[in-house]
Amino acid sequence: MTLKISQLVQNKLTSVQKNYIEEIIPAEDNSTSQTQSSDLPEELSSTFEERLNILNDALEDIDSEIGLRLKITKSFKDALQGERKWLGFKLSQFDRWHWGDKPSVDFRRTALERELLAIYREMRTQTQRAFTDIAGLKKERRKLEMEFKALKATQRAVSEE
Repeated sequence: MTLKISQLVQNKLTSVQKNYIEEIIPAEDNSTSQTQSSDLPEELSSTFEERLNILNDALEDIDSEIGLRLKITKSFKDALQGERKWLGFKLSQFDRWHWGDKPSVDFRRTALERELLAIYREMRTQTQRAFTDIAGLKKERRKLEMEFKALKATQRAVSEE
């Protein structure tokens, strides 16, 4: 009799434990997965927003760098133009002397012409550097803009689900 009672109690405890495992534990798993799934869109949304803000800041930085490079180029060109005009004026003062009249005038004229050529060369170099720098910045901006648009599209697709 005691064996039958102990078996009944054991069977009862086993069925209670099984019910507890099947009813209570899965309910806890579902509740945690529901909270995780409800937090997931918020977490994704905040991640997308952070990334979009970073990309937007990078795009603004590139735009300001392009503007700064254009200003620097313009200031260099203006300075070089001023020097070019000054050298042109100085060179025009030697027009009254012919080549070979005075060796010192010929040397000075040659030196001014070399400086003028160096200024033209520097202007070309500066224009070329500016073009290369701005082209590289525009290329980087296009990459970031494509990444920004792709991320924005992904954010829309995730929020629609």
